[in-house]
Amino acid sequence: MKNKKFFNNLQKPYIISEIGLNHNGSKVQIRSDSCIKAEISEMEIGQQYVQEYIKSTFLDYSDYQDLFEYTKGIGLDLIVSCWDIESLIFAKAHNIEILKIASADLTNVLMIETAFQYFDNFIMSTGMSMQSEIINSVKSFKENNKNLCLLHCQSAYPAPVNTLNLNYLLILK
Repeated sequence: MKNKKFFNNLQKPYIISEIGLNHNGSKVQIRSDSCIKAEISEMEIGQQYVQEYIKSTFLDYSDYQDLFEYTKGIGLDLIVSCWDIESLIFAKAHNIEILKIASADLTNVLMIETAFQYFDNFIMSTGMSMQSEIINSVKSFKENNKNLCLLHCQSAYPAPVNTLNLNYLLILK
């Protein structure tokens, strides 16, 4: 996003096409090798549930470098989610300018505070979060003078229309 302003109320809509774990394995969710090699018995139950799928769709850092070069070559902005501290460092080293905080990390203080050391521009998913968690997280971004764009997210794919609650966008704004 060089020479572009961060998202604001004056811009036209910015269309994001997300590819990730929920999207059949074509992903831009960076995980280090340590995430793959972790002992499954030491993981939280939610991590255990998706670990085999993560392994089957895992991209190593050289794959990401190829992806970064390709997207820059065709003029796309690349926004990534990182799933561990090592991946944050890798993303910054490869000139990623916007980091997406996954809804699973909205309350991950260590991850967010570490990300503040490397990034100024963030997008954060709010799916599966309580309003109090969102408020506390946003407060942290403001206190650290970081740019933040919130996404009103549904964790069901595809989301039933009656669960969308689009009026919540006004609260997030």
